[in-house]
Amino acid sequence: MSDRIAITGMGVVSPIGQGVEAFWAGLIKGVSGITTIERFATHDLRVRRGGEIKQLVGLLVGDQPLPACRASQFLIYAAAEATRMAHLQDSTAPDTCLAVVVGSALGGIAEAERWYERPGDLHALATAAYDGPTRNLARWLRATGPVLTISTACASGATSLGLAADLLRAGAATAVVAGGVDVLCRFVMRGFNHLRSLTRDEVRPFDRRRKGLLLGEGAGLVVLERASAARQRGVTPYGYLLGHASCADGAHITAPDPAGRGLEQAMRLALANAGIQGEAIEFISAHGTGTPLNDSMETLVFKKILGQRAYAVPVNSIKAHMGHTMGAAATLETIMCLLAWRYGEIPPTLNYGEPDAACDLDYVTGSSRLCGMQCLSGAGRYSVKETAPAHLAYRTESSWGAVRSWGLLTGWGRGLPSLPPNVHSAAPGQRIFPVATPLLASERLRRATRECLLGVAAVEAALDHGQMSHAEVAGPRTALVFASASAYAAANWTFLTGGTETALHFPYTAPSAVPGEVTIQFGITGPYLTLLSGANAGIEALWQAVTLLNTAQCDRAIVLGVETFQECAELYAAGRWLLGTPLTEVAACLILERHASLAGARYDAARGERGLRSLVQEEPMQTPAEVYLCAPTMHDGQRAAQDLHVHWPGVPLSLVHERCGICLACSPLIALMLAITAGLPGDVLLLSQWWDAWSMLRWPMPKYRAQ
Repeated sequence: MSDRIAITGMGVVSPIGQGVEAFWAGLIKGVSGITTIERFATHDLRVRRGGEIKQLVGLLVGDQPLPACRASQFLIYAAAEATRMAHLQDSTAPDTCLAVVVGSALGGIAEAERWYERPGDLHALATAAYDGPTRNLARWLRATGPVLTISTACASGATSLGLAADLLRAGAATAVVAGGVDVLCRFVMRGFNHLRSLTRDEVRPFDRRRKGLLLGEGAGLVVLERASAARQRGVTPYGYLLGHASCADGAHITAPDPAGRGLEQAMRLALANAGIQGEAIEFISAHGTGTPLNDSMETLVFKKILGQRAYAVPVNSIKAHMGHTMGAAATLETIMCLLAWRYGEIPPTLNYGEPDAACDLDYVTGSSRLCGMQCLSGAGRYSVKETAPAHLAYRTESSWGAVRSWGLLTGWGRGLPSLPPNVHSAAPGQRIFPVATPLLASERLRRATRECLLGVAAVEAALDHGQMSHAEVAGPRTALVFASASAYAAANWTFLTGGTETALHFPYTAPSAVPGEVTIQFGITGPYLTLLSGANAGIEALWQAVTLLNTAQCDRAIVLGVETFQECAELYAAGRWLLGTPLTEVAACLILERHASLAGARYDAARGERGLRSLVQEEPMQTPAEVYLCAPTMHDGQRAAQDLHVHWPGVPLSLVHERCGICLACSPLIALMLAITAGLPGDVLLLSQWWDAWSMLRWPMPKYRAQ
């Protein structure tokens, strides 16, 4: 049996209790954390209640000062408890590499509100990015490994655990602190107010009277490590992550697919990858939002997966206890599952009183239920699981190896030939190179943002380049991995400043809107992921695509990056970004397929004192044919180039920003296109930097042909 992924620590900040034991007591006793929101003004909102945490109390977080960011505070409190439970600080070896993976639906948007009220606060502006709270947590933990931020909307807290498992299997970390977080703020309350999806009644999952959800806030984190590592440290795991999968509905930008295609595909992949049958499932923790569409859809899918046995499996939802905590929800539900297993008791679903013919399973209601579980599966709208196929079939006919095709739209034009030899001499003094908004003949996309249109256009360009049809990428065997550092900024800024406040606009403030529109446009219902770790997200996206392909979770993977800057030029100026090398807007897409060469791909990352030098010194393989450096500023690129020349003297070094400008998460995608076009004779190394973190991907280069 392969080394399992163990969960050795848990940490909770929630509206019904801070700390794991208080959280569990609130669940079992049926405590409701729904109250009138007090921390910000709600007088102009239709619904003024939610699962608000009134005060952080009772947890020790060390002697480091806490950041002002509320989401960061939640994460640090949860991490302090999780690492204590895991005895991570007591028994770690000197060579421990700690990674951080955080999922969030809102990121640091509350800090954006704070900066908007006090524009001089650069700390608030820096933390306003989606990855801001993750970076703060990594600093507090003194993490030395990968630092990843993901956003798959309300499934973010589940997806983060899957990525943590992937990092452990890739050898990029020895332990991972992973989970989800979100906070209540006027931004999100205004948005859901416009959507009219909040109920004035109680939240009633699976009840005939259910009318909608209420929002909550909180954080849930767990410590994951290989089971063998836990044994060596003398730590007993609380449970194991057997498998994970995350799939797209490909149906609607906000509403679930009534047939539940994405959920069904995710659950089937998860069970298969975990190596268990549906008969082994003894409890389901449902997403259970209390909305008419979601609850009936989940019930339908559970019956599709389990057949008649679905009626014998207990199901619960904890949304009525504390509201929908968005990015934190799935991690808090995972912790609930682990505690249910530990104590042999399933918490009740609150406010259930009238059965619904469309929701006819065995819901745990009224009070908790005793149980004796040997296997648990937490199934949210997008499930958490893992992978290990027995056989792989590879495509071998392409002289580009795993790369089938690509598409590129930039502020310089269309395709690689439009890029200048050097941006500084091509357009001296220009600060931003905007890309033209694509004109797409689609009535459905008439309200989509410019970023969404660019994403769709880049995929279309890649299909044209590879002479592929829409039918070739439609369905569950195509994965979509999206990367960006900025593509959400324009929509967020417009909504925050009151430029557009409608139910049609709010869904596009989510970073997942861009890949969401792509999945709908092309009918993609396979594995799905959004990475928002700044400029490093591009390398992380390529690595995740390779992981999905190598484990046969898909036949092809679309890696998409979009970066836009024009609408938020004043923000970048305030953050002192408009200095030196210009910012270039980009939509870049690579279509990858399974290929034997991908077995040689290797990902690693480091932050803090390890830095770039130790990262490349630990690279055990042969000297690369060329190094492509993707740095967020000209100064960072020049400084890193000096270190690389010392370690690999004579190896060609390409500074990607000199060819295309600062493209953040899109730079590694462009770098790979340039490497393929150059027809290099050996492996290339892609390197990117974001703040104090570095990411590295060694890409195996078969005998590519130049084009």
